[in-house]
Amino acid sequence: MRVSVVGAGPAGCAAGARAAELGGRVCIYEEHEKIGEPVACSAIVSRKGLEACGVPYEAVTFNKLRGAFIHLPGGLVLCVKAGHDVANVFDRAKYDKLCAERAEKAGAMIEVGRRIEPQGMKKLAEAGALIGADGFSSPTAKAFGFPAIKDHVFCYQEDIEGAHFVDETSVHVFVSNSLLPGFFAWAIPLGKERARVGCGVMQGHNPKQALDRLVEKEGTLREILDGARTVSRLGGVIPVCMRKQTAKGRVLLVGDAAGQAKATTGGGIYFGSMCGRLAGEVAAQAKSEKELVAYENLWRTKYGKDLEIHRRMMDFAAGIGDGQLCSYARLAKQFGIERFLSEHGDMDSPGTMLESLRKSGGLLAATVGRLFGTQA
Repeated sequence: MRVSVVGAGPAGCAAGARAAELGGRVCIYEEHEKIGEPVACSAIVSRKGLEACGVPYEAVTFNKLRGAFIHLPGGLVLCVKAGHDVANVFDRAKYDKLCAERAEKAGAMIEVGRRIEPQGMKKLAEAGALIGADGFSSPTAKAFGFPAIKDHVFCYQEDIEGAHFVDETSVHVFVSNSLLPGFFAWAIPLGKERARVGCGVMQGHNPKQALDRLVEKEGTLREILDGARTVSRLGGVIPVCMRKQTAKGRVLLVGDAAGQAKATTGGGIYFGSMCGRLAGEVAAQAKSEKELVAYENLWRTKYGKDLEIHRRMMDFAAGIGDGQLCSYARLAKQFGIERFLSEHGDMDSPGTMLESLRKSGGLLAATVGRLFGTQA
């Protein structure tokens, strides 16, 4: 079957590569003149997730991370540190180009500077399968009347030179519902005194203003940024819930267009790429619309549980005040949450992490299970 993909980010290229590997006639359309530009995210991905994506990422890596300092109101800090590298922060533009090269090597054609209008999308869908990998605002989803993604956060980020980190293998995360309603802020060491600093906030709030307020109040962040200068800025929108429908007729949605991003972090490269591969498989092998829409059940069965747990965790943290948040955090610290996360933390699969917690037993397992409505 002919397969057309709108969007040449990691999810779209994963879909195109897999469809081409299985013999599909694939063309990927990218509206921008250069793949990977403008840069779209903070680009931290678990090493496990990067290995699963199958793209050679080491050459574009800025830094390798082992831990996190989680800063809560009132000066409380949770320290998580694994005994090995758990994530890479990398050059997202170069990573996207590697994804595109992989798709081309598999046999897919890529056309850059090619914006597909709704009428053109409908013609592509008439000729074969159409995969929308065109981001949160997905023109593909709008053209075919998919239900809107209900919840999202607005993000703002700066790349910094002259930053100061005591530990360049740990990211700093700042949580406060009064300063950062609905999400959090981050300071990511890129190595060589460089940093990526930003935040996200729920609808109705300004992320740049929220970050400025955080810098005023948070001494650790001021120390990191003391004397530093901003070299680039970007803003964006991240989905924090799955789209209720991602397959209709001959049209499939993947990545941020499908809401396949972690609500706890906004990260979408791993889940988007994995679901993109599934979409590519289905599209290349389907002989009817009925076989195409099987994609919906396939990706939700394989990845929907973890994405839903991410969502529950985000809803819980965003739904309580700073005082209550700190009370829970102190209790978790007392019960050993830092050690547990250092040994069993999983950026992608909270289901696996909660199963490890359930097996460990004790008060921490019981408390987390009650809080998130799970059987941990």
